[in-house]
Amino acid sequence: GDDDDDDDGLSVDSVTTYENLSYLVIAFVLVMPVLLGLIAFCVHSTSNYKGTDWPSFPAVFTFFANIGDFWSDILFTFHLLSLQSKLFLFSLIFTFVPYGISLILLVVFIMRARASQSSYQYVAIAQYLHHYDIVLIAFALVSGLFPALKICSSKLFHANVFGLQLRHQHLQQLQVSRFFSIIVCENLPQLVVQILFAWSNNAFLDPIAVVAMFFSGLSLLLGFFKTVSNLTDCSANRQARSGTRLEDWLSADMSDESRKQSIIDN
Repeated sequence: GDDDDDDDGLSVDSVTTYENLSYLVIAFVLVMPVLLGLIAFCVHSTSNYKGTDWPSFPAVFTFFANIGDFWSDILFTFHLLSLQSKLFLFSLIFTFVPYGISLILLVVFIMRARASQSSYQYVAIAQYLHHYDIVLIAFALVSGLFPALKICSSKLFHANVFGLQLRHQHLQQLQVSRFFSIIVCENLPQLVVQILFAWSNNAFLDPIAVVAMFFSGLSLLLGFFKTVSNLTDCSANRQARSGTRLEDWLSADMSDESRKQSIIDN
């Protein structure tokens, strides 16, 4: 009987701890983007930076939203462990396997940039990594590769550490990788696990589950809109290139068959 009481007390203490940490995570994620955004706005508004590109405020929000998503999933996973839930293993897999994939992609990204630093496509990236590779790695460890790359290229405060220059093709490739490794393999199945837990235990008011579901749903929405936006941009770019090639073909000398064939082939 005393052992059961001790176990119950430990379980209650664990739940209370995870609840407090969940509140801390959501407060941190809500406050920090606003605070940094206001500071960045004030810095950009000074005379030194007038006429330059604005910092990417959505990148700052996305970075902290992904921090909230990852750490709320961790808290939810250990919450399931404390309750000895059968869903614990699934939550563990859908949290840490995609995270591991993200770190592998980080290593591949750094190695490829350094190996191809003589290529014009990777010169700026290699120069950035020469000075700030530790910063990128640190950001990736707390949020994952993709939000880390976004915050490092956000031009926040117009500081060099946030001045990573990614080409459009790199962003498209990364977005495709993010869609499959994060959206499909983490956010969607993790949200299913969280809903199953809440439904089977009548725990839709469980603060830990609510916070985890909130961030999983937010990450899904952000990923969905970003994917749709990229597909729209790709379609618009293809149409623009097709229109340019057609104009070049029509303006070419009719006798210049080799030039017209080159335009068609490209």
